[in-house]
Amino acid sequence: MASYPGCKTDSSDTSNNGLHQWLRETSNTANRNNQGKMNVTGSVTLNKSASSTTLTDARITATSFVHFAPTTQDASTEQATGNMYWNATNGSLVINHTNNTVADRTFTYAILG
Repeated sequence: MASYPGCKTDSSDTSNNGLHQWLRETSNTANRNNQGKMNVTGSVTLNKSASSTTLTDARITATSFVHFAPTTQDASTEQATGNMYWNATNGSLVINHTNNTVADRTFTYAILG
């Protein structure tokens, strides 16, 4: 998972230097977001010889939209079968998928909301 630093939500240093630093961090975060660097992605490989895989990520909520993009041919084939679906809860989601011995069904994912 790529990590892009956010800004502090508590600016307890109220000196001019402290406020200037907080404004710079906030501006940098907003600029990264505008460039698509939103810290919302990760990678997951489906479990082989199993019909589900649990993806644990603190950014996931029960109402998150999660998009999976295959990064291998076997992942693309898995997605094309229509057997891949998931149920999200706060902090994780369970991906239901085909039970087979293929070990390289790897996806990049993006979380929104």
